[in-house]
Amino acid sequence: MLYGQHIKTIKEKIKGVFSDYFKEVIYGGIDGTVTTFIYSSIGTFLALVALGLMRWRMVGSKLMDSLFEVVAIGGTAVVLAYVVGTFFSSVV
Repeated sequence: MLYGQHIKTIKEKIKGVFSDYFKEVIYGGIDGTVTTFIYSSIGTFLALVALGLMRWRMVGSKLMDSLFEVVAIGGTAVVLAYVVGTFFSSVV
């Protein structure tokens, strides 16, 4: 084996170890039940709040108005998507 190929193999092994480690850290605590739903709900809420803050900053409207509007419309869309997804998962 040439020296360059050996270094390349070592780098690939190290990269694989780190990617497996981070996958385990990120997804290891999520067991696929209610915990997943709670994490995704919290993540969605935080994303909607971030969008509301960006809207407030860019448009210059009142903070609470921007936050409420984005979270209310986004939350309604999330609930509707969940209901539709549940319906189609039982159909298929």
